[in-house]
This record gives sequence, structure tokens and C-alpha cells, in this order.
Amino acid sequence: MKKKKNSKIKAAMIRSLIKDSEIVKVENNNTNNIGNNNMEVKMSQLEGIPRLTVEEILKMDVVKLNLGSGDVAVEGYLNVDIQYYPNVDLIADISKLQETFPDRSVDAIVCRNTLQCFKYSEVRGVLRSWFRILKPRSKIILQCHDFEKLVQAYQGTRCECWSAETRTAVTDCPECQGTATMNDARFRALLFGSMRDGYKTYYNCLDEKYLVRLLESVGFKIVDVSHPDMYLKIVALRDE
Repeated sequence: MKKKKNSKIKAAMIRSLIKDSEIVKVENNNTNNIGNNNMEVKMSQLEGIPRLTVEEILKMDVVKLNLGSGDVAVEGYLNVDIQYYPNVDLIADISKLQETFPDRSVDAIVCRNTLQCFKYSEVRGVLRSWFRILKPRSKIILQCHDFEKLVQAYQGTRCECWSAETRTAVTDCPECQGTATMNDARFRALLFGSMRDGYKTYYNCLDEKYLVRLLESVGFKIVDVSHPDMYLKIVALRDE
């Protein structure tokens, strides 16, 4: 009850500083995160609130977005996430960016380990949203766990001798002879994400054939495909 009371007091304090603005509260692991994309108040007054508005971003010469950034920044990109992190520049629902950014207003997009957080029925719509806001000849870089690689590792090089601390297997293991690349715990973490956090739980499995087909179906042109470790990385262009 004390945490709930404190969160109400915090929200009331924010409301007193922001006039006619919408307060968005995201609860995650008992942490209350409050953010808003259209604040006109000086951001220095609000500790923990991203400093940039969409209007300010659109005035930049180059707009490059790191979508679903979490707490991992990408140099040269603005970090966008639905939750608050210290490095996040803009809090927004990245599945509906056409409601936040005008068509053909963004120069580049990178999205790493987030696309699998959307359900099978949602992925095409999410990609279509990103396609709409990209400028012609602009690049999108996607990285996600490679389902095909995960299955191969699970079937052939999975063993409980593999250590998450050393990220290696025991060389004289009688089961895998030191060839394991994961154990059961790592496999489930890569496949399902964090089951304790709804924003970090994976609801979809992506492989090269499936993701390439989806990208092409919304208008992207594939430039490069690679498979680093257990990941799938695709570079594509809005070719119009």
C-alpha cells in the first residue's frame, strides 16, 4: 500500500508541473515510469523524463531511430522505447509510429531484439508502420534471435555442462565433448525472453525466410542478410 501511495503522490507532483499534457504510467517490476511526448515544460524540471519531443526531433537535419532501445543506446540514433530508461530520448509505442511521426520523415531505423516481442498477427502491421515513416532510399536494420539457429543448437549442441558465466562447455564432457553452445536455460531465455516482464517476453519466432517475406510484402528491398551467432540480421531499404 505504501508503494501505491507514493506513486500517487509522484503522479500528482508531475501533474502540477505539466499543464494540459497527457501522463503515461508504465508499471514494470513495481516501478512506475511516467513519460509524455508533447511536453512544453522545461524538461530540467522533471527528473527522469526524456528531454525530446517529436516536434524537436523533426527539426533535426537527420532523424535516425533506435526502436525498442531499452537501456542499450546506439551511437548516432535517438533511443525510442515504450518504457522509461535513463538513455531513452522519446517514449512511444513503436508498433504505431505512424501515429507519432509523419509519413516519410525518418532517415534510418535500427531495431535489435525487439521484433520478436510482437505477436505473429502484429508483425506485418508493425513493419508497415515503420515503412510509412521512412524516407525513400532509407535503411532499416533488424536483428532478432534466429529461430532456425536456435532449433539446430537445441537439437545438436545443447548440454547442461555449458556455463552461462564462461559461455563455454566442459571440454571433457562425456555428453557433448565440449561442443555445446547452450544449455536448457539459455535456450528458453532466447526463445521466450523474460517471462517476468511483459515488454521483454517473446511472442513470435523469426527466421530468414519468414522475415524476408514479411519485409518484401510491405515494400522493403533486402540488401543484406547475415547470421551472427544465434541472431538473424537483415538490412533493407524503402526503395521508393
